[in-house]
Amino acid sequence: MIKAVVFDVYGTLISTGTGSLDAAQKILDLHSSDVSAKEFYADWKRYHREHMNGLSLFMPEETIFLWDLEKLYE
Repeated sequence: MIKAVVFDVYGTLISTGTGSLDAAQKILDLHSSDVSAKEFYADWKRYHREHMNGLSLFMPEETIFLWDLEKLYE
């Protein structure tokens, strides 16, 4: 019996286009940062992959995103 169905929507079923990069740019602009949004986002993606690959138990995406951002801001 099927108890759950999970869809990976983030970039799989729905294309976010440049939405994530645009959001990073807006956040950096709010803080008058001269950091490149492209580099910022690339670093975040790298940390996200590392954290996802290092999991041994299920973690909510929100928790992983917070880990990614903590690492990024170090």
